[in-house]
Amino acid sequence: MKRYVDHLSRELFRYALTVTVLMFVLFTLGLIVNLQSSTAGVLTDGASRLARYWGASVTQIESGVAQLAEQESVSAGLLDPNASAPERAEAFAVLYGEANSWPEGSSVAVADADGSIVASSLYRDNQEVVADSALLASLRADIAASTDGIAREALRVRLGPPHAGIYVTAAAVTDAHGVRDGSIVIGILGESGLIDQVRAQSIERIVVTDSFDNVYFDTGARASDRSTTLGAGKFAHSAPNFLTLTANGVDYFHASEQDPRTGATITVLTPQRLFWTFAGTSFMIFGVVAMLMIVLARIVTRRQSRRSARALASLDHGIEEWFRGNMDFRLATPAYREFTGVYDSFNHLIGQLDAQVKSNIALEQSHTALEIRQLETQFNPHFVFNILEMLRYEIATAPERAGRIVLDLAGLMRYSIRERGNAVRLSEDIAYLGSFLELHRLRLGAAMEFTVDCTSEASEALIPRLLIQPLVENALNHAKPPQGTPLRVHVKAHVEDDVLTVTVDDNGAPISPAMLRAIRTSLDAEEQPAQHLGVFLVNRVVTLMYGRSHGHGLQIIAGAAGTRALVRIPYEV
Repeated sequence: MKRYVDHLSRELFRYALTVTVLMFVLFTLGLIVNLQSSTAGVLTDGASRLARYWGASVTQIESGVAQLAEQESVSAGLLDPNASAPERAEAFAVLYGEANSWPEGSSVAVADADGSIVASSLYRDNQEVVADSALLASLRADIAASTDGIAREALRVRLGPPHAGIYVTAAAVTDAHGVRDGSIVIGILGESGLIDQVRAQSIERIVVTDSFDNVYFDTGARASDRSTTLGAGKFAHSAPNFLTLTANGVDYFHASEQDPRTGATITVLTPQRLFWTFAGTSFMIFGVVAMLMIVLARIVTRRQSRRSARALASLDHGIEEWFRGNMDFRLATPAYREFTGVYDSFNHLIGQLDAQVKSNIALEQSHTALEIRQLETQFNPHFVFNILEMLRYEIATAPERAGRIVLDLAGLMRYSIRERGNAVRLSEDIAYLGSFLELHRLRLGAAMEFTVDCTSEASEALIPRLLIQPLVENALNHAKPPQGTPLRVHVKAHVEDDVLTVTVDDNGAPISPAMLRAIRTSLDAEEQPAQHLGVFLVNRVVTLMYGRSHGHGLQIIAGAAGTRALVRIPYEV
């Protein structure tokens, strides 16, 4: 039993360990799914949203700049030195009205041919920065080189709030006589609107570049060094795969989206260290929990194994007492409710057998009736001892199967010892065979096949209880089919001329003439033979109950492809 306890403990612990490993795999998959759906999903969505915002903002400012450059009121009111006060007021209204419709932080300015800012929504300090820089000359050169008369480039000067910008576009001012020499309208995309978009989406860093990786905007550079001149450098990075990126010695998860109209690429980044810190902490916590689970599983499985072993040990002890003939032994209430039915069946079986034995001792009947009763009770031990011997091994190696064997065996015992007379319906005896064969199927597996062919008329016939079982058991024990062929047992019952005929056929090797003579000789013996007890008992009961006339009794017929046992008795219902 100790070996069984160790075996069961190892099996239960292996199951617990398997569950722990499965939990670890699911946890790891959960982290991967979280990285894919949460991190990558958020970054991809953020890049897409920012690309749309960038494209819409640049398009709006470029369109506004182009319209202002063509406005006669702007040209006449701001660039004509002879313009009246109302004309100038109208020009300022148009200029500021357009700028107010642009994204937050954006601004507008009009510069004349001398590089002076004649009108602007910029604060004075920012106007001076623009006028003193090379921006105006660069914009004029871009306008001259462009095909649509629009200059587009990164804002290469640092403007103070609230008009800090990241992108600038410009167009030459026109009037009724054509393009005014050197006069331009400038539109500046403010960075505050884009920064608000970034904050709203909880993104650590964004970088906006042109098609040549020139930086338009980088929240990382602005956060680290406010004096850095943006737009003058390239975005230095390496991206080994679609999800990871390294820039300035920092590893990021990233996603990129390009605005098809402006060619600008918006890259959103979040540091990998945040994810790995979370993953490391999670794995550490899981590791501690897993260790506790393994330790507890070891303790619990050992304890449960011992409890299960005690229940089976009690059953094993009860079987040993039964073998010794101790009919007063009873199993106590088991520790597990699952064993209650088995224990009750065992105790009931022992009680019934004890009562049967005592009843047989006290029974004073005729010699014929007493012999029939004694022969009937011998059917049961003839196969019970074989099953009990198998059960002793199954308890140690396969406790679940052992429990099934005990339950089936208890059902067979109830049937064999019930106090309802000697005769039963043939249908009941065949149903009993189902449980009987299930016990043998546990032992033989696929090596045995069984079929029944019983007419409805025959199933109602009354026969001696346990009449067919010894014949089937005889086929199971002695028939030897060809190598590789399963043992096939076929039971057939039919009624003809008020005689019930039951045959049991098998596909075993043919019986030798000498063996057939020995079997037939044993059928007519007066004393129980040492061999062929099953067929002797069947023939003895039939001849005692029905006599030898009219062909009643048992015949053994040897064929080329097996053996047939044939029983003929009167048809009674």
